[in-house]
Amino acid sequence: IKQHVFHEDIQVRLLLFRVLTALVETMGNEVKRALLAEMPNLFGPWVAGTGDMDHSVREAAKKALNTTFKEPAKLYKAVSRFKNEMKRFFEFQLDEAFKGGSTLTDDVIDPRSNVCCCALNGLGFVAAKLAGQLSSSSSSSTAATPPSAAVIEDIDFILDEICTPLLASGD
Repeated sequence: IKQHVFHEDIQVRLLLFRVLTALVETMGNEVKRALLAEMPNLFGPWVAGTGDMDHSVREAAKKALNTTFKEPAKLYKAVSRFKNEMKRFFEFQLDEAFKGGSTLTDDVIDPRSNVCCCALNGLGFVAAKLAGQLSSSSSSSTAATPPSAAVIEDIDFILDEICTPLLASGD
């Protein structure tokens, strides 16, 4: 995932997430355990895919994520556990994207534009999922539901520690 999430060919990116979904659906818990071992390296690129400029890639990445983390509480745990790795991934990718110093084009052809789009839209997708977790945790209190304060803390982390500096680095 990490090597191909920003591949210039949309079909490569699309296939990446379709294969991931198929693996999780057909292999189930066995594949999920293997993915979990690699999740510190995979979670940032996976979230990036959910913000891809191409609609079909974006939807395939969301489907793969939702298939793997069927229960919102499990996605919350992944975000909470891997948020620092996710932050480092996006910082590195954006630093690389802005090394050239030239202006970005608002175009799928400019891979640097897609990196920026993936970062902000992907993080927004995760923040929205966490906000959805807040509303579901207020209507039901189960042992699997994370405390609201912890979810708010992770949303704040995404917005304050990742998104705000990313936006500032684009100046």
